[in-house]
Formats: sequence, structure tokens, C-alpha cells
Amino acid sequence: MSRKAAGATKRERKSCTPRPAPRTPAATACAVLLHCVSDYPADWKTMNLRAMQTMAAAFGRPVGFSDHSEGIELPLVAIAMGAVVIEKHLTLDRTMEGGDHKASLEPDDFTRMVNRIRALEEALGDGVKRCHAAEANVRLVARKSLVARTPIAQGQPIATLVVSVPDRAPVEVPLVAGIAVESLGLMGRLSAALKYILWGESG
Repeated sequence: MSRKAAGATKRERKSCTPRPAPRTPAATACAVLLHCVSDYPADWKTMNLRAMQTMAAAFGRPVGFSDHSEGIELPLVAIAMGAVVIEKHLTLDRTMEGGDHKASLEPDDFTRMVNRIRALEEALGDGVKRCHAAEANVRLVARKSLVARTPIAQGQPIATLVVSVPDRAPVEVPLVAGIAVESLGLMGRLSAALKYILWGESG
């Protein structure tokens, strides 16, 4: 039997070696790094979810979580920490033989996880601090305010002697930074010379 018949030559074997697909800009732009602990099921104490943040900082890529723990809690935590992809195994019966089934979710629990993730995404919001429409009624009677009892110069440290915290919020007070209050509503008992300290006015 010839050498060639016994097997491919070194050159032929080299030519048959699979080559990685070219890294196109489009493919690279879609890359997401998934943090994973390869244990089935994985113990919560080993999950180290903060590793996602380390990976994001090191590679400058979006991160996700490949979860092998039991339950749906850790995927929710991962979403709150910035994960953009959740990978979770699906099974028809968690009592089937094999370690992977115990770390998986049955269809009803998988649906519940997805619904909780969608609700959590809404709860995280956009990060802009604002008064929500749902707070409007409570704002009239319970929201606190921070006011200056005397003029405060730019750069002057704010001391307790010049700051007052009223026990009621103003009602329909048209305010801009540095303009004296003219309509005080529930705060009419205070001096009309009070000026409101607004977010962004400090410094």
C-alpha cells in the first residue's frame, strides 16, 4: 500500500484544514459575549455575574448571560446588570435523566421568565429623572422641597442655616432657577422671598 493510499499527505491534510470564517464588519458589530458557568445545574455562589461587567470593559462588546442555574431569578439579575442576551435551556420535563434537564426550564416557566424580563426592561426605564404622571396627585400633598431662606451666592457652601425643607410641596408654582416665588399655594405661610433650588442649579 502506497503512502498516499494509506492517508492524505501532509500538504493535502493542510489544505483540508477548516479555515475560520472571515470577520466581516457586520458580523463583528453583532458579536455579544456571553458569561457562563459550565456546571449543570450551576450553584448561585459560583455565578459571579459581575464578570459580565469585566468582559464588557475589557472587550468593549455587549454582554449576555448563558444561565445553567435553576429557576429564573439570575437571568433577571443579569438583565438589571446590563445583559442584552439571555440563553436558557428548554426542556419538556425537568425530571428526565441527565443533568441538563435540571438546569433547564419547562415551557410554562420559560414563558414566565420572558414575561418577567420584558416587565423588568420597562421598569429600568431610560435613566432620565422626571416626575411620572402617576405621581401627580401624591406630589401635591407629600413631595418635599428644598428652598433657600436667604440669597446664596454662586460657589457659596450651603449651610443648614440657609436651607429649609417644607413639609408640603408647592402647588402649581411656575419656577425657573433664580426667580422669586410669587404663587406659593400650600406654602403661603412662608416668605414670598424664598427661592427654589433646582436640580442643575448647584455649582
